[in-house]
Amino acid sequence: MRIGNGRVPVLLAAVALVVNVGAAAVPAPGPTVEQSGDLAQYVPDVAPSSTLEGPALVTGAVEGAPAGVPVIATAWPDQDTLGALRPGDIVNLVPIAASLTDADGSFTLVADPGAVRDLLGEDEQIVNFDLYVPTGDGEPARFAASAELSAEIVEDGSEDEVLAKVEASIEAAEPLTVDEVVNRDGDTVTYNESCGAIFKTPLDARPMTVGSSYSTNPKVTADFTYAKGATTEAGVGFSVSGKVGSFEASGTTSVTSAATTAYDPVKGVHAKYYKKTQDYGKFTHLCTAGASSYTYVDVRPVGNPYGGYVANVSTPTANHCASYGATLTLDEEKAMTWAGGVALDSLIGINLSAQTGWSSKTSLTFTRPTGVTYKVCGTKGKPEQPNAGQMVAK
Repeated sequence: MRIGNGRVPVLLAAVALVVNVGAAAVPAPGPTVEQSGDLAQYVPDVAPSSTLEGPALVTGAVEGAPAGVPVIATAWPDQDTLGALRPGDIVNLVPIAASLTDADGSFTLVADPGAVRDLLGEDEQIVNFDLYVPTGDGEPARFAASAELSAEIVEDGSEDEVLAKVEASIEAAEPLTVDEVVNRDGDTVTYNESCGAIFKTPLDARPMTVGSSYSTNPKVTADFTYAKGATTEAGVGFSVSGKVGSFEASGTTSVTSAATTAYDPVKGVHAKYYKKTQDYGKFTHLCTAGASSYTYVDVRPVGNPYGGYVANVSTPTANHCASYGATLTLDEEKAMTWAGGVALDSLIGINLSAQTGWSSKTSLTFTRPTGVTYKVCGTKGKPEQPNAGQMVAK
C-alpha cells in the first residue's frame, strides 16, 4: 500500500517508524490528512490523485518542496484550436489532475477519469498540459508535458505505467503548501479562480528540426520519412516579464503532422537537417491568490507543423558503430533531441528544443548497392539501442 501520493487515501496524520535504539518517532513522508482535505477544496473539480487508481499521468519532483505542496495538471486545447486563436482570445485551461508532494518534493499525478471524459468525451488523443505549483515569491513554477489520453486509458491502464514520457523537474524558489495557499491573505482560494490565459502575440513560421541524416560513405543513401500523424515534442518557454532574454525552457508539448512530407533521398556524403515550419504563440497568464496577484508569460507551439525543406549542417562525432550488409531502417528508437531545434532566439532570446521519436510514421532508412558493407555509428550508443543519439553512416 502506498501513502502520500499513492493510490489510496492517507488514513492517519502521521505514521511512526520506531528504531531499535529508542530514537524519537519519524513522521511519514506524505502530506497530512488536513492537507489532503485542503487539496480537495483548492481544486474542487478533480479528485485528488491519492484517491484514484490507474496509471500515473506524470511523475517528478518540485525542487526544495516540503510535504503538502500542490501540483496541478491543467490541459490546453488541442493544436487546431490554438492555431485558430487571434490576439485577445481567452484560452480555457482545464484541471485534469491534482496531487501533493511528499517530504522529498516528489509527486505522482493521476488523471481524474471524469475530468478527462469531460475534456475528450470517449476520444483518444494527445493532450498537452502544464504542471502548476503555487509560490510565495511571484515567480511562476510551471512545467509543460504531454500524454496520449482517453477516459478508458486513465481508468483501466496499469498502475505501474507512466503516461507522460518525461520526468518533470520543477524549480520553485518558495513553493507554498496547500494550507498556505487555500487560506492565503485571509481569503479562501480555489485554483479554478486563480489563473487565466490570454493569447497575446503570434510568433509565426519558426523553423523546427524534425530529423537528421549524416553519411561519410559515398555509396550510402539516406531516406527520411515524416508521415501524416508523426509527432514532434517542441519546447515551451516561460518568463515572468515576457521580455526578450528573460525566458527559460521548461518542458515540451506535442505537435502532430497533418500531412506526409516526402523528403528526397540523399545519396553519398552529406550532413542534413530535415526541417518543418511551426507557428508559436505568446500567452499572458494572470494568477490571483487571495489579495495577491501576479502575471507570467509563456511561449508555445500553436497549430500543426507545415512546409518542408533541408538544411546543410556539420557531421557530429559518432564512434559507437555496427557493420551492416543490409538495409537499415530506424523506426522504433528514441530519436535525438535538438537543443536548439526551434528557432526563437531573435524573438524571446533563446531557442527551444525539438525531438521527433522514431515510429511507424517517422523513420530513417540507410540503403546501399547490393554487396556493399557499411557502418552506422551513433553519437551516444550503438545503432538499434536505446538513446543511441544521431546516426552517421560510414
